[in-house]
Amino acid sequence: MQRTEIVRQDDKNIIDPFLRHTKSGPTDVAIIDGAEVLTYQELWRLSKYVVHSLWDFGIRKGDRVAYFLPNGVDLIVLYLAIQAMGAVAVPVNYRFTSEEVGCLVNASDAEALIYAPEHQSVAIDARKGFDHAVQILSSQFIRDALSDMRQGGQSDSAKDFEVFQEGGPSRIQFTGGSTGAPKGAARTHAADLVEIRDILETIGLEDVEHPVALVQAPMEHHGGHSWLLSCLSAGAAVVVASKFDAEEILGKIERYAVTHIILLPPSVYCRLSREAAPGARDLSSVRIVQSAAGAMTPSIVEGIFQLFPACEINYGWGQSESGVGTSMRLSREEYASGTPKIHSVGVPMRSLEMMLLDEKGGASDCGEAVVRTPAMMEGYYERPDLTREVLQDGWLRTGDVFARDEQGLYYFKARVKDVIKTGGENVYASEVQAVILSHPEVQDCVVKGVPDLVWGEAVAAIVQPMKGSALSPKAIQDFCKRHLASYKKPQKIGLVDDLGRDESGKVGADRMNELFSLAES
Repeated sequence: MQRTEIVRQDDKNIIDPFLRHTKSGPTDVAIIDGAEVLTYQELWRLSKYVVHSLWDFGIRKGDRVAYFLPNGVDLIVLYLAIQAMGAVAVPVNYRFTSEEVGCLVNASDAEALIYAPEHQSVAIDARKGFDHAVQILSSQFIRDALSDMRQGGQSDSAKDFEVFQEGGPSRIQFTGGSTGAPKGAARTHAADLVEIRDILETIGLEDVEHPVALVQAPMEHHGGHSWLLSCLSAGAAVVVASKFDAEEILGKIERYAVTHIILLPPSVYCRLSREAAPGARDLSSVRIVQSAAGAMTPSIVEGIFQLFPACEINYGWGQSESGVGTSMRLSREEYASGTPKIHSVGVPMRSLEMMLLDEKGGASDCGEAVVRTPAMMEGYYERPDLTREVLQDGWLRTGDVFARDEQGLYYFKARVKDVIKTGGENVYASEVQAVILSHPEVQDCVVKGVPDLVWGEAVAAIVQPMKGSALSPKAIQDFCKRHLASYKKPQKIGLVDDLGRDESGKVGADRMNELFSLAES
């Protein structure tokens, strides 16, 4: 693929790069969603029709449109239409309960809520908790429009209009749920355009002639959204995966000669390698495997390289608030050499300035990261109190602790609130987690501090052993003592069959509380 300037200085709308490709490559495949295949020209025609439908529903420029839809054509078309007309997208996790949906609709002051027909009962029930008038719409009108377009109906000839070019708010990306105060990162067209430019530089879509990206990461989350928009901006084909199904995903990779993959959480790559019959499929087309939302362990890395013989691994750190973050590319040769890079989250992307501050606020090689970038949010929507806590003098306080080495590589240590203060010592939860994950019989784990009458806080771990393992808490403690100072070993350990990570790779607050109640001394 010829390297060109995909995101331009004069772009005003996040979909401007996509619109250029609808003209330069109108018949290129844009979306593959099951049996449905849309070219760039068809995707834009359908999106234009949906814009007119939204206008007919009374939605206007600046209105906030919430939607809870699974990965698929409905979500992609609706998002493009919202941006084209100058409304503001409010993505909501389609797995949320009606209470959680209602909470985010209220927190965003959304004028409309659009749901998948199969989730109608959740939408109707959510309405009971709305604190303002909200129009509730099924995405069936998008599916009907697609069917009509296929038959040459009115959807196939939607009238052109002036695409919104005024900049300003683009999306409210929530970073929390209904527990406590929801935090909606208010993102702009300008910030998202910088983000897409930086993402494209790290994932190498332009390094192959015909890029095809499989996206299983939830598109209502920041990571999945970034990849979707990056692919559509670069003219790549997006193969949609709405859920994790190993056989289906492997089949799509082979059938469509997928070159780039993003799956969440990282542990699903282990599941892929376990369920893939050796040599049964040709997976040599894969060039980049992207991962995030969890620690990359040696077993995960080895599984990826074994499964995809021609790939490199790209991973790093980022936040909805910062837009961009750090990135690192790992080749199989580097991994085989024993490079310490595997423990790093890489270096800052092009637009990101990053400093580490110690507890007194001085510059340090280990401390909380503060960042500055034109890709970061304006603030938390309608939450000036929360905004003041994190945005100070043009810098964003990330709440994440890192160390930096002599080569400028960054190493994630813990959330500031997850630094465990035990017996007068500071223990980084991620350091303990990394050691436990390196045990050959451990599939996954989480670590945090829990109250302790003697030590103030005690290091606690919940461990998910490999299937069939007879791993014991004492064996885990002994393993940690061989690799860490004794005070860092987990004093309380619980064993579970499944941590219950969600589709974004995280263990929710309620689940964490439930898990750590199981920890044993």
